Amino acid sequence: MAELKHFFHEHKLILNEAEPVVGKEVECVGCRRPINKLIDAFYMCNNSLIDSSPSSDCVGFYMHKTCSELPSTFTHPLFPKQPLSLFALPYKKQHFFSCDACDSESQCFMYCSESSANWANSEFLVCLKCVISELKSLEKRNRYHPGHDHPLTLVQSPALFLCHACNTTATDLSYICTTCPFWIHESCA
Repeated sequence: MAELKHFFHEHKLILNEAEPVVGKEVECVGCRRPINKLIDAFYMCNNSLIDSSPSSDCVGFYMHKTCSELPSTFTHPLFPKQPLSLFALPYKKQHFFSCDACDSESQCFMYCSESSANWANSEFLVCLKCVISELKSLEKRNRYHPGHDHPLTLVQSPALFLCHACNTTATDLSYICTTCPFWIHESCA
């Protein structure tokens, strides 16, 4: 079974991705969204298997695998002057913060412009929902093609061009290389 040492928890976490777990519904300590224990890959505290008493700090410590893989820093387009750092509010307390990107209240992992000791005085705070949305957007805007050496950038306006991947001409959304004259359909990327 795979193990992980995550900055947010003192014990090792164990991965559960193949074994359905039956029991009460639980939520991820990172995003505070439910974990579907039948289909989601998730980590749980290894000590919760040893000490399952209600007073244990490890009982109820579950984290989506995707939340455990978040980057430690992230540059948001609304705050480009410095990278933001991943920070986690204590998961057993009811702390909230307001996201500077979407104005929603959140109480989970966040990215902030200050050190973790000063997150409350941070100039810019952003919630996971906004970070994940931006990461997906970046992934869509910047792609790699196996037949090309450079990154490709999404052109968001349809244009007439000859696709270098399928060799057809069409008016379509496309990806271009900013280093050399390589242009392909969005569907060929």
